[in-house]
Amino acid sequence: MKVEEIEPSLWQGRLGAFWESLLETSSNSTIFLSLPWISAWWRHFGRQAVPRLMAVWGDDQTLWAVAPLYGRSFLPAAIPGPEILRFLGDEGVGSEYLGILLHRDHQASSLQAIAHHLQGRWSLLDLKGLREDWASTLATRQTLA
Repeated sequence: MKVEEIEPSLWQGRLGAFWESLLETSSNSTIFLSLPWISAWWRHFGRQAVPRLMAVWGDDQTLWAVAPLYGRSFLPAAIPGPEILRFLGDEGVGSEYLGILLHRDHQASSLQAIAHHLQGRWSLLDLKGLREDWASTLATRQTLA
């Protein structure tokens, strides 16, 4: 398994078809976790943010998870400080049901890989928009805690 952070300019080319396939195999698939929605949100609202979109690839080269996150400083942009991680799509529009897009057969291992990759790289995780009734919500909270 491999975790890869992918820059916005590469999302479509690197993830396009894989992301669509993951949407079909995820138990928490919504329009708000689709590549077109996330990309449009980023273009319009991503200024002064640091993209932290992570893809989790299985050993068989299939996409197991997409963690659409971004970071913002607690302080004004010119002053370095603690980073808050948030879900892409969490402000500026009516996004609902945000979270981590997970293949239904690889949820726990994907969440563990994401947590390991992020270890020590953020100060606060804001889960605004995370759907309460998804089966993966409790696992997401516990694993990233």
